[in-house]
Amino acid sequence: MRYYILKDNNTEEGPIEQEVLVRMIQMGQVKADTKVRNAFSPNWIEAKKLSVFEEAARRAELDADSIEDLEEEEEEVYDPQESLNQVGRTRFVSARPVQRMMAWVFDMIITVGPAFVVLALLSMLEEEMTKDMRYFLATFVLSVTPWWFLLYFTVGLGFKAQTVGQWFWGIMIIRSDGAPVFAGRAFMYTLLAVFLWISSPLFYLIMPKRRTLPELLTGTRIIRITLRSV
Repeated sequence: MRYYILKDNNTEEGPIEQEVLVRMIQMGQVKADTKVRNAFSPNWIEAKKLSVFEEAARRAELDADSIEDLEEEEEEVYDPQESLNQVGRTRFVSARPVQRMMAWVFDMIITVGPAFVVLALLSMLEEEMTKDMRYFLATFVLSVTPWWFLLYFTVGLGFKAQTVGQWFWGIMIIRSDGAPVFAGRAFMYTLLAVFLWISSPLFYLIMPKRRTLPELLTGTRIIRITLRSV
Protein backbone atom coordinates (compact mmCIF):
# COMPACT_ATOMS: atom_id res chain seq x y z
CA MET A 1 0.00 0.00 0.00
CA ARG A 2 1.24 3.50 -0.81
CA TYR A 3 0.80 6.56 1.39
CA TYR A 4 1.09 10.33 1.17
CA ILE A 5 2.32 12.56 3.99
CA LEU A 6 1.21 16.13 4.71
CA LYS A 7 4.24 18.36 5.23
CA ASP A 8 4.43 21.48 7.41
CA ASN A 9 3.92 23.77 4.42
CA ASN A 10 0.62 21.98 3.72
CA THR A 11 1.92 20.17 0.63
CA GLU A 12 1.73 16.46 -0.10
CA GLU A 13 4.72 14.18 -0.46
CA GLY A 14 4.41 10.75 -2.00
CA PRO A 15 3.42 8.18 -2.89
CA ILE A 16 5.61 6.32 -0.38
CA GLU A 17 5.55 2.55 0.05
CA GLN A 18 4.24 1.41 3.42
CA GLU A 19 7.51 -0.35 4.36
CA VAL A 20 9.54 2.76 3.53
CA LEU A 21 7.26 5.01 5.56
CA VAL A 22 7.51 2.63 8.53
CA ARG A 23 11.31 2.95 8.47
CA MET A 24 11.09 6.73 8.12
CA ILE A 25 8.91 6.91 11.23
CA GLN A 26 11.24 4.60 13.17
CA MET A 27 14.26 6.72 12.21
CA GLY A 28 12.51 9.95 13.11
CA GLN A 29 12.45 11.29 9.56
CA VAL A 30 8.66 11.44 9.80
CA LYS A 31 7.07 12.36 13.12
CA ALA A 32 4.48 10.08 14.66
CA ASP A 33 1.89 12.85 14.65
CA THR A 34 2.45 13.67 10.96
CA LYS A 35 -0.78 13.37 9.02
CA VAL A 36 -0.86 10.68 6.33
CA ARG A 37 -3.38 9.16 3.97
CA ASN A 38 -3.38 6.08 1.77
CA ALA A 39 -3.66 6.24 -2.00
CA PHE A 40 -7.34 5.28 -1.94
CA SER A 41 -8.59 7.75 0.66
CA PRO A 42 -8.71 11.57 0.73
CA ASN A 43 -8.85 11.68 4.55
CA TRP A 44 -5.76 12.69 6.54
CA ILE A 45 -5.00 11.07 9.90
CA GLU A 46 -2.02 11.07 12.25
CA ALA A 47 0.37 8.23 11.46
CA LYS A 48 0.43 6.95 15.04
CA LYS A 49 -3.35 6.45 14.92
CA LEU A 50 -3.08 3.94 12.06
CA SER A 51 -2.47 0.36 13.10
CA VAL A 52 0.14 -0.17 10.37
CA PHE A 53 2.33 2.62 11.81
CA GLU A 54 1.43 2.34 15.48
CA GLU A 55 4.35 0.06 16.34
CA ALA A 56 6.85 2.19 14.41
CA ALA A 57 5.62 5.33 16.15
CA ARG A 58 5.95 3.67 19.55
CA ARG A 59 9.49 2.52 18.80
CA ALA A 60 10.47 6.00 17.62
CA GLU A 61 9.63 7.35 21.08
CA LEU A 62 11.68 4.75 22.96
CA ASP A 63 15.36 4.87 23.82
CA ALA A 64 17.80 2.12 22.80
CA ASP A 65 17.45 0.10 26.04
CA SER A 66 13.68 0.18 25.86
CA ILE A 67 13.74 -1.02 22.24
CA GLU A 68 16.00 -3.94 23.19
CA ASP A 69 13.61 -4.95 25.96
CA LEU A 70 10.69 -4.61 23.59
CA GLU A 71 12.30 -6.92 21.02
CA GLU A 72 12.64 -9.62 23.65
CA GLU A 73 8.90 -9.67 24.18
CA GLU A 74 6.79 -12.18 22.34
CA GLU A 75 5.67 -10.71 19.03
CA GLU A 76 2.02 -10.76 18.07
CA VAL A 77 1.31 -12.78 14.92
CA TYR A 78 -0.71 -11.12 12.17
CA ASP A 79 -2.48 -12.77 9.29
CA PRO A 80 -0.66 -11.33 6.21
CA GLN A 81 -3.75 -11.36 4.03
CA GLU A 82 -5.81 -9.69 6.73
CA SER A 83 -3.24 -6.97 7.38
CA LEU A 84 -2.68 -6.24 3.69
CA ASN A 85 -6.40 -6.04 3.12
CA GLN A 86 -6.76 -3.52 5.91
CA VAL A 87 -5.85 0.14 5.56
CA GLY A 88 -5.45 1.61 9.00
CA ARG A 89 -8.84 0.88 10.52
CA THR A 90 -10.75 0.43 7.29
CA ARG A 91 -11.57 -2.30 4.78
CA PHE A 92 -12.26 -2.33 1.08
CA VAL A 93 -15.90 -2.63 0.06
CA SER A 94 -16.82 -4.81 -2.92
CA ALA A 95 -18.61 -3.13 -5.80
CA ARG A 96 -22.34 -3.73 -6.04
CA PRO A 97 -23.74 -5.80 -8.94
CA VAL A 98 -25.57 -2.82 -10.44
CA GLN A 99 -22.36 -0.77 -10.42
CA ARG A 100 -20.46 -3.55 -12.18
CA MET A 101 -23.19 -4.08 -14.76
CA MET A 102 -23.69 -0.40 -15.57
CA ALA A 103 -19.93 0.18 -15.80
CA TRP A 104 -19.68 -2.78 -18.18
CA VAL A 105 -22.50 -1.42 -20.36
CA PHE A 106 -20.84 2.00 -20.37
CA ASP A 107 -17.53 0.48 -21.46
CA MET A 108 -19.20 -1.66 -24.13
CA ILE A 109 -20.68 1.47 -25.65
CA ILE A 110 -17.19 2.97 -25.84
CA THR A 111 -15.39 -0.11 -27.16
CA VAL A 112 -17.93 -1.99 -29.27
CA GLY A 113 -20.46 0.75 -29.96
CA PRO A 114 -18.43 2.46 -32.71
CA ALA A 115 -18.22 -0.82 -34.65
CA PHE A 116 -22.01 -1.19 -34.67
CA VAL A 117 -22.39 2.42 -35.81
CA VAL A 118 -19.94 1.95 -38.70
CA LEU A 119 -21.53 -1.33 -39.79
CA ALA A 120 -24.97 0.27 -39.70
CA LEU A 121 -23.74 3.16 -41.84
CA LEU A 122 -22.18 0.77 -44.35
CA SER A 123 -25.46 -1.07 -44.73
CA MET A 124 -27.15 2.25 -45.50
CA LEU A 125 -24.60 3.23 -48.14
CA GLU A 126 -25.12 0.41 -50.60
CA GLU A 127 -25.67 2.78 -53.50
CA GLU A 128 -22.91 5.26 -52.63
CA MET A 129 -20.15 2.64 -52.12
CA THR A 130 -19.05 -0.43 -54.02
CA LYS A 131 -19.52 -3.86 -52.52
CA ASP A 132 -15.76 -4.42 -52.29
CA MET A 133 -15.23 -1.15 -50.45
CA ARG A 134 -17.99 -1.90 -47.96
CA TYR A 135 -16.59 -5.39 -47.41
CA PHE A 136 -13.10 -3.99 -46.85
CA LEU A 137 -14.28 -1.41 -44.33
CA ALA A 138 -16.46 -3.92 -42.49
CA THR A 139 -13.57 -6.39 -42.27
CA PHE A 140 -11.25 -3.66 -41.03
CA VAL A 141 -13.67 -2.56 -38.31
CA LEU A 142 -14.31 -6.11 -37.14
CA SER A 143 -10.57 -6.79 -37.04
CA VAL A 144 -9.64 -3.66 -35.12
CA THR A 145 -12.45 -3.76 -32.54
CA PRO A 146 -11.12 -6.74 -30.47
CA TRP A 147 -7.68 -5.12 -30.23
CA TRP A 148 -9.22 -1.79 -29.27
CA PHE A 149 -11.27 -3.62 -26.64
CA LEU A 150 -8.18 -5.27 -25.09
CA LEU A 151 -6.14 -2.06 -25.25
CA TYR A 152 -8.92 -0.03 -23.64
CA PHE A 153 -9.31 -2.35 -20.64
CA THR A 154 -5.61 -3.15 -20.25
CA VAL A 155 -4.55 0.49 -20.21
CA GLY A 156 -7.49 1.65 -18.12
CA LEU A 157 -7.23 -1.06 -15.47
CA GLY A 158 -3.45 -1.38 -15.57
CA PHE A 159 -2.50 2.29 -15.38
CA LYS A 160 -5.55 4.05 -13.92
CA ALA A 161 -7.10 1.19 -11.91
CA GLN A 162 -10.42 1.83 -13.63
CA THR A 163 -12.03 2.23 -17.02
CA VAL A 164 -14.15 5.23 -17.97
CA GLY A 165 -17.27 3.27 -17.09
CA GLN A 166 -15.88 2.26 -13.70
CA TRP A 167 -14.82 5.83 -13.02
CA PHE A 168 -18.33 7.05 -13.83
CA TRP A 169 -19.93 4.51 -11.48
CA GLY A 170 -17.39 4.93 -8.68
CA ILE A 171 -15.63 1.56 -8.72
CA MET A 172 -12.07 0.43 -9.39
CA ILE A 173 -9.83 -2.63 -9.49
CA ILE A 174 -7.08 -3.50 -7.01
CA ARG A 175 -5.06 -6.58 -6.18
CA SER A 176 -6.44 -8.74 -3.41
CA ASP A 177 -3.69 -7.43 -1.12
CA GLY A 178 -4.62 -3.81 -1.83
CA ALA A 179 -1.73 -3.08 -4.20
CA PRO A 180 -2.19 -1.55 -7.67
CA VAL A 181 -3.05 -3.71 -10.68
CA PHE A 182 -0.55 -3.35 -13.50
CA ALA A 183 -0.86 -4.04 -17.23
CA GLY A 184 -0.08 -7.77 -17.24
CA ARG A 185 -2.62 -8.63 -14.59
CA ALA A 186 -5.14 -6.24 -16.14
CA PHE A 187 -4.72 -7.98 -19.51
CA MET A 188 -5.33 -11.42 -17.99
CA TYR A 189 -8.33 -10.15 -16.05
CA THR A 190 -9.82 -8.72 -19.25
CA LEU A 191 -9.42 -12.00 -21.15
CA LEU A 192 -10.92 -14.04 -18.33
CA ALA A 193 -13.77 -11.58 -17.86
CA VAL A 194 -14.71 -12.01 -21.53
CA PHE A 195 -14.65 -15.81 -21.53
CA LEU A 196 -15.98 -16.41 -18.01
CA TRP A 197 -18.58 -13.65 -17.78
CA ILE A 198 -21.43 -16.14 -17.54
CA SER A 199 -20.06 -17.45 -14.23
CA SER A 200 -19.74 -14.01 -12.65
CA PRO A 201 -23.21 -13.76 -11.04
CA LEU A 202 -22.88 -17.18 -9.40
CA PHE A 203 -19.42 -16.58 -7.96
CA TYR A 204 -20.40 -13.10 -6.81
CA LEU A 205 -23.26 -14.56 -4.79
CA ILE A 206 -21.40 -17.48 -3.21
CA MET A 207 -17.96 -15.97 -2.51
CA PRO A 208 -17.53 -14.35 0.94
CA LYS A 209 -15.92 -11.18 -0.42
CA ARG A 210 -18.19 -10.96 -3.48
CA ARG A 211 -15.48 -11.81 -6.00
CA THR A 212 -16.09 -13.23 -9.45
CA LEU A 213 -14.09 -16.07 -11.00
CA PRO A 214 -11.83 -13.73 -13.07
CA GLU A 215 -11.04 -11.83 -9.87
CA LEU A 216 -10.17 -15.04 -8.03
CA LEU A 217 -7.96 -16.34 -10.83
CA THR A 218 -6.05 -13.07 -11.20
CA GLY A 219 -5.88 -12.13 -7.52
CA THR A 220 -7.88 -8.95 -7.96
CA ARG A 221 -10.96 -7.27 -6.51
CA ILE A 222 -13.49 -4.83 -7.92
CA ILE A 223 -14.26 -2.39 -5.13
CA ARG A 224 -16.24 0.74 -4.51
CA ILE A 225 -14.16 3.89 -4.14
CA THR A 226 -14.91 4.13 -0.45
CA LEU A 227 -13.57 2.68 2.77
CA ARG A 228 -15.64 1.18 5.54
CA SER A 229 -14.58 1.43 9.17
CA VAL A 230 -13.75 -1.83 10.92
